[in-house]
Amino acid sequence: MNRQIYAMIVFVAAIWCQTACGNRETGHSARPTEETPLADSKFLKDAAGNMIKKDGWFSTNFKRGKRLRLKSEQMLTVDGRSILIEVSGYEYPNPLIIEDAFGDYDFGAKFGRGVSTWGTEFRGKHNSTPYCINLILHMAYPPASGDNGFHNHGISSRYCDADGDGIFETRAGENFRTPAWVK
Repeated sequence: MNRQIYAMIVFVAAIWCQTACGNRETGHSARPTEETPLADSKFLKDAAGNMIKKDGWFSTNFKRGKRLRLKSEQMLTVDGRSILIEVSGYEYPNPLIIEDAFGDYDFGAKFGRGVSTWGTEFRGKHNSTPYCINLILHMAYPPASGDNGFHNHGISSRYCDADGDGIFETRAGENFRTPAWVK
C-alpha cells in the first residue's frame, strides 16, 4: 500500500481516537480502581471496560521515525484540568510487535500477535512521552483459512499509560479519558 494512502488511514484513525483519548467536556475516571480478572489471568478489565495487561502491551523501547504531522487540541484531564494535547503521527522504522494484541476479546485468540508501522501519539504539551498511542494493527501471520481481512487492512486499537509509569498497560475503550498525570 503506498505511503499516502496509509498516512490517510492513520489520520482517519487519529480523528476517531481524539475524543476517546481525552474528554473535552467532563472529567471521567481514566482507570477506576475496581479491576476484574478475566479468564486468562494476564488480563484485567476495569470498571470502565478498559482491558489492562499489567506488564504492558508492548515494549516502550521503540524507535520513532519521521513525524508526519502535529496538531494541538484543548482537553480536560480526569481531575478537571484543561490542558493542551499534542497529537502527532509517526512512522516506526522497526515495527511495533504486540503480543495478544486484543487480549481476551472474542476475536483476540484468532488475531494473535499484531504488527504496526504507523501510529498516532497523544501527549501533554509539557510531557516528553505519550500517554496514548493509536495503532493500525495487522496480523503478524496471515490466517491459514484465507480470511485475510485483518492481515491486509488492519484494525485500529489504542494503548495507553493510565498511571504515568511509562508502561502502556491499558487497551483503551470508549470511556478512557486523559489521565491526571498528563501536563
